[in-house]
Amino acid sequence: MITNFDQALAILNRDRVRNANIINFMCDYPVLRISIAGESVMIKGRSDRDWIYISCANDEEFLALAAELTSDDTCFAIIEDWMLPRLTEGRHELWRLSCLKLYLPDNVNDNDSVNNSADGATGTLTVLTPDDAAYIYANYDYAAYTTEAFIAECINKGPSFGIREDGKLVAWIMTQDDGAMGFLTVLPSYRRRGYGDLITSALIRQLRASGKIPFVHIEEQNHKSMNLARKAGFIPDRRVHWFELA
Repeated sequence: MITNFDQALAILNRDRVRNANIINFMCDYPVLRISIAGESVMIKGRSDRDWIYISCANDEEFLALAAELTSDDTCFAIIEDWMLPRLTEGRHELWRLSCLKLYLPDNVNDNDSVNNSADGATGTLTVLTPDDAAYIYANYDYAAYTTEAFIAECINKGPSFGIREDGKLVAWIMTQDDGAMGFLTVLPSYRRRGYGDLITSALIRQLRASGKIPFVHIEEQNHKSMNLARKAGFIPDRRVHWFELA
């Protein structure tokens, strides 16, 4: 049993925007270990991998937490720029994914942030089920970075929406293991009908109804997605990194 779970959660909730990823992960997935140093928290938890998350206030507390890492701690999530060289020094990186985290402030209404119309479209808004996971995986541009089982788990644990035309799933969105909005896909033949806006708006409403902060992770070179997110009212928080060490 993790005896300091509530203490860690209380610290993280003092800055809900910065720590939304870790808070969501802790609440939805098994936590294997928690370390606390002052106002800083490090957790190890399990979803598709055993992930290390670190929320740190200063150098001294970071060093105290990093001293507890072992060679078995290889997968890291939502690591900030300044932590990156210290965690990777002397170790081989197998891969790294770097994104900008953006969030939707409370004062932005979801009806203002996206266009809720789908003029001329005949699709129906539906909730996804785990039975959709295989189809989503087969039609997802970033399938190399995930698995069918992980998609099914995300659908089980978090809110998700799709658009179906004549029974065919043509658009979808869901949350990742840390609560980030993701997996947004509209099949090429069904674009420019407003489906992306409709499912995004539905997910924003559902997240807010659950007391959660809507946020996304976007690779900075993905200018189209970045522009759409900013137009919708999302604002930058910080650059974050996922990586695996040998």
